[in-house]
Amino acid sequence: MKKPLTVEQIYTAYDKADVLIGVSLTVAPVSITCLLGSNGSGKTTLIRSILGLTPPRQGRIAFEGWTINGRPTHQIVSRGIACIPEGRKVFAAMSVEKNLRVGAYLENSTIMVKRRLAEV
Repeated sequence: MKKPLTVEQIYTAYDKADVLIGVSLTVAPVSITCLLGSNGSGKTTLIRSILGLTPPRQGRIAFEGWTINGRPTHQIVSRGIACIPEGRKVFAAMSVEKNLRVGAYLENSTIMVKRRLAEV
């Protein structure tokens, strides 16, 4: 059984500007989660903290029981955490299939990539 993504009492700041103060949440395995909030409420900073792009100053972030604080972003992504950027044109000049193939760059099995493409 997969374990959830847990964010426990994280504090994240840019220089001296505190953005996240004591934020905690749990995301159930195999789920889709949406963050809603007004501009400047910390949504992007939370995503950046989870992905290791803006590491929290304090607190713990774990995915499937594995602490991801301080890990490089590529290791976090390889475990299965992803962020879909705002807007629909990730690589506008490429077809939908090519965009999906770019997203599968960490998968070494061509058979698995073909299965996933068929499923999508």
